Amino acid sequence: MIKKLKTMSRLFVLGTGFLGCLASSAAIAEDKVIFKVADIFPTTHYILLEGTQKWMDKAVELSNGRIEFQYFPAQQLGKAKDIMSLTSAGVADIGVIIPAYVPEKLPLSAAGELPGMFNTACSGSQALADLTKPGGILYEQEFKPQGFHVLYTNMLAPYTVMTSEKELNSYKDLAGLKLYASGDAKHETLTKLGATPIRLSGPEIFEAVQRGTLDGAMLAYIGLPPYSLDELMKYGLTGVNLGSTTVTYGMTSKKWNSLDKEIQDALTEAAAFAGNALCSYSDRMNSEALEALKGGGAKIHVIEGEEAAALNKELEPVITNWTSVLEERGKPAKEVIEQFRSAVSKYE
Repeated sequence: MIKKLKTMSRLFVLGTGFLGCLASSAAIAEDKVIFKVADIFPTTHYILLEGTQKWMDKAVELSNGRIEFQYFPAQQLGKAKDIMSLTSAGVADIGVIIPAYVPEKLPLSAAGELPGMFNTACSGSQALADLTKPGGILYEQEFKPQGFHVLYTNMLAPYTVMTSEKELNSYKDLAGLKLYASGDAKHETLTKLGATPIRLSGPEIFEAVQRGTLDGAMLAYIGLPPYSLDELMKYGLTGVNLGSTTVTYGMTSKKWNSLDKEIQDALTEAAAFAGNALCSYSDRMNSEALEALKGGGAKIHVIEGEEAAALNKELEPVITNWTSVLEERGKPAKEVIEQFRSAVSKYE
């Protein structure tokens, strides 16, 4: 009888230990937070490899594995212009939000896409991060009213123009050319210079240039290889920032507020880490991409001195007009420009 009781006691201890392990495993499973991420960039794009992927990896690390990402690249969950709405609807937990594609929702957030707003990807990106965090003017004026919390931001390296057949010996040679450009700010810049801006998706640019439907593109030099455009471009300009593209990743404020502090802190700290990594990579590789083009025989005209001064003066109305149009709609565009420039000056 005593032996039987001892056996039952052992079984009870083993059983409770087993149940404890099950309970612990269940708690870990319930404690895991899974985020479905909707993106537009292909898996070979440097924004993913040097930025977004590092952000996700770092967030997983900082959360001790509690965070898990399900990543959908290359517009698998929807077109670029629709991802903000799809994220609001819960199709994705986190979505890439590019203000140039949703100007009706985020007109002020395209301020960094105006010509001459910054000189390096890092100064532009860090300024954008300041203005889109809680308390920042872009967050308070646009993202918060749209019900969004900004997680991670980036300004792409300064844009210029490259062409496949038309030689560029001055910025005035842009007149009459058909050039790819994304976003209203960059369209206005090219129009002011006498060019015709054409809006296409990234993968469509190569074929359009190859066929001659486009004369070239308004991009950063680092933006050429992801779409194989470095194989086509023979001429280019450098020395002046003609614009850029604002890239943000966000989730709904409701989703953000539902997360515990550990998860919020992991996402935030990972964003700062990845943002610095991506902008540093962008600045370095933009210079290397330019040198690679020149090494391959491309002719690059440097805008400097009196020509640079003349170009900047010619483009001043682009910023003035952008500001005036939004001010007439009751938007504090002038203040956004001032705060963006002030933030840039801290980092340059």
